[in-house]
Amino acid sequence: MILCETCGNDFGNREAKCPYCGATRTFRGGGQKRRPRRTRVTNLKEGLPTVDEARARLDTQLQSARSSGLKVMKVIHGYGSGGTGGAIRPSIRGLLNRLRMQGMIRDFVPGEGFSTQHALTQRLLNDFPELLNDSDLNRTNEGITIVVL
Repeated sequence: MILCETCGNDFGNREAKCPYCGATRTFRGGGQKRRPRRTRVTNLKEGLPTVDEARARLDTQLQSARSSGLKVMKVIHGYGSGGTGGAIRPSIRGLLNRLRMQGMIRDFVPGEGFSTQHALTQRLLNDFPELLNDSDLNRTNEGITIVVL
C-alpha cells in the first residue's frame, strides 16, 4: 500500500496520480523522513448510497480521521445525479453544522466557498499548504465539502 502524501489515501502500486486528489506521485529515497499525513479524501457517493448510509460512512470516516491525528478531510458527497441537487449533500452539511455547534469538528467549508477569495479558505491554506494542490480549489464544486477536525 502506498499512501498519497497530499491527501493520505491509498495510491495503488502502479498509479502515477492519486485517484482521489490528483496529486502526482513522488518517489523518496531511503533516508528521507515522511511528513505525517494531515489531510484525507473520503468519497461518500461511491456505490450510490442512501442518505443514511452516507451519513454513517461519514461518521465512521470522521472517527477514523480523529484517531489518526488528521486535521482536514475533503468529503466528496456529490451534487445529485439529476443535476438539480440530491438529498445527500444537504443532509451531510446539516450534520456537519450540528457537529460544529457541538464542538466535534472545528469548521467546514462548502465546495462552492473553497476559494482563495474566501477568508476561511485563506486561513486553511495558511495552515495546510498542501490544499493549494487540491484540484477543487477555486472551482466552486458543490459536490465537495472541506472539514476541519
